Amino acid sequence: MEKVYKLIKSIIVLAVLVLAVSCTDNDVEPLFEQSINERTEALKAEYLDILKAPTDGWIGYYSPNETFGAYTVLMKFDANGDVDIKSDYEFGNQDNKITYRIDKTLKIELVLESFSVFSSIFSLNNNNNGGEFVFNILSATADEVVLESKLDFGDDITILTLRKATPADFDFAPVYASANKIAGECSDSVFRNILFNNEALAAFSFNSDTRLITLNYFENNVKLNLNVPAVVTPTGFNLLNPVTINNVTISSFTFDDSSGEYINAADNLRLINDDLPLRLTNDLAELNAPNRLAIFANEFRFGTNPLTSCAWDAMIQQVDANLRTQGFTYTGVQLRTNYNATSTTDPNSRIVLLVQRLSDGLATSGSYYIKIENKDNLVFVTSTGFATGNGNFFAASAAPLLNFFLSSKGLVYSDEGSFSSDLFNYSNEAGTFTSVDNPSLRTYGLFYQ
Repeated sequence: MEKVYKLIKSIIVLAVLVLAVSCTDNDVEPLFEQSINERTEALKAEYLDILKAPTDGWIGYYSPNETFGAYTVLMKFDANGDVDIKSDYEFGNQDNKITYRIDKTLKIELVLESFSVFSSIFSLNNNNNGGEFVFNILSATADEVVLESKLDFGDDITILTLRKATPADFDFAPVYASANKIAGECSDSVFRNILFNNEALAAFSFNSDTRLITLNYFENNVKLNLNVPAVVTPTGFNLLNPVTINNVTISSFTFDDSSGEYINAADNLRLINDDLPLRLTNDLAELNAPNRLAIFANEFRFGTNPLTSCAWDAMIQQVDANLRTQGFTYTGVQLRTNYNATSTTDPNSRIVLLVQRLSDGLATSGSYYIKIENKDNLVFVTSTGFATGNGNFFAASAAPLLNFFLSSKGLVYSDEGSFSSDLFNYSNEAGTFTSVDNPSLRTYGLFYQ
């Protein structure tokens, strides 16, 4: 009897299920009239029409990662699958027309199929710069297209927002001129400070290659620094993301012709070339460590770094031209800093001029004894005579270089961490010396024993 009950129960459950299925088939309407493939193709066609529509194309500000500045990018799409891309990256050297397509994997994508400015930025640092040439289309309207990098992962995902361009946007000459002006003239002081209500708030530097602004400042007597991507405009620059330093927000600056300064009048901010850095720090402590015999070297063999100022480079060219009249060429300089010296002719306290003879490539040098002391967080170097006969022989040719180190007002020293250049990255400590007599002169180098 129990088996009969179980059988009847199973038949009833089966009947209920059949009834439920039949009701679902008859009562529920489909959500879409088109298949997913049809809807995808329709959306791709809509996005394509939007991209092609503006007469002058689209304009956006592209930064591949949070440690890289932003470049203006213009993109004009046509119906033949071509997009004309122009930008202010490398002063327009990467401008070209390439092919593109609208595709779909997980999301609908804009795929740039050929080499362009995006590919060039992507290839930096051995293809490890966080660039992209495939974008997910997050949204698209007649006025704005929002693109998201398909190749980024984690927290730093590039968003490129495109808006309708105007004919004036295609003239990059004012932008190039503005970038050069922000970088500064060689005759300008390397010390650039942002002032709030005429009080120094942060030290400022600008890398015209990466469009990255570095801000050094103090908070609770601790030295901090920020690297901030910037967009260069014909009249100044904007920070891609405003920053707040000691409760003061910094967002943009415009060049003022009357004062020759960058200003933000609304926020009481000025950017000026100053005689000294924001605050002289005690970076000299390491230089003055007990029993330390340090050789600071700025030599061609170690490569170049942007912290060496263009005024220094110009001065070295003059020194080299002088030396060539004597049959030699300049190869580098060393400052040997022995604070423990008890003699004015200590072999480890000297300036060493490194040269090469033009006739046979012989490497030689001229040396000059010095006395070194720290005072008021500045380095003071005093000449105590020629260390070698070559020193006397080269003295007149090397006078601009020697006068740099012998600055009567002293040298500002700044610790710059480990050494890096266009050729090498070493764990050696690196630093800069800047003349207070002529603060346009700054040299960057590494230390070794």
